[in-house]
Amino acid sequence: MDLENIKQEKEEVTEEIKSEVEDVNKTNIPNKPKSKLNFKWVWLAVTVIILAVVGVLIFNLGGFSKDLVATFNGGEIERTEFEKTFSQFSETPQVANMDLENPDVLTDLQEKILDDLISAKLILQKAEENSIEVSSEALDLRYDQVLTQAGGEEGLAKELSEFGVTMDELRDDLKDQIVIETYIGQTVDESSLTVSEEEIVEFHTTVSETDESMPPLEEIREQIKAFLQNQKFNQATNDLIEGLRTDANVKTFL
Repeated sequence: MDLENIKQEKEEVTEEIKSEVEDVNKTNIPNKPKSKLNFKWVWLAVTVIILAVVGVLIFNLGGFSKDLVATFNGGEIERTEFEKTFSQFSETPQVANMDLENPDVLTDLQEKILDDLISAKLILQKAEENSIEVSSEALDLRYDQVLTQAGGEEGLAKELSEFGVTMDELRDDLKDQIVIETYIGQTVDESSLTVSEEEIVEFHTTVSETDESMPPLEEIREQIKAFLQNQKFNQATNDLIEGLRTDANVKTFL
């Protein structure tokens, strides 16, 4: 890693912990802070999953062949499926502010979206092999969370209309999202992702070197611990996905 990347990573870590520190100063934060559900991003996440699973069916008739962007482990992603997902992500503010006229930026975004589609399909395949199912109670709870975030039935109906999906399709998408979360939860051993006192002290010291406003360690010890645990969980999840990709003979054709 060159010095510029190290500097950038350090700045990102500093900004993230500063944000958590501001929350600490304002409220009493529990050991494991609750995240606020953002409906648009929840919907985009489940849209990726359902598009990855269902796609647009094209029959190979009369000599016509499928235009694929990826194949893996007996599965495939067609270009129509990929382009629909890409179009939906392009409507978000985060992507709208990107310079998609820049070939490098466009390619990076396309590869990221395709990687997400492939990862979703691979996890769902494994979940099916492990007979993971979703209870009606769990599905209703997730639906209620989305409904609340959307501001009620009217707000949800408006959001669904913008994405061109039905209420039944939404519930199917939420079910797939829960399946993915369940598989990751059963596969990644969170109890092994411990954070040592040395890691906490080292993190606090590193951030304090670039931010004099960093509170004393005693005041934010639990927040730092939760932050580092979350980092380890994310890394373990990424390692799991990379393992699935390695065994799946993934090929892409963007």
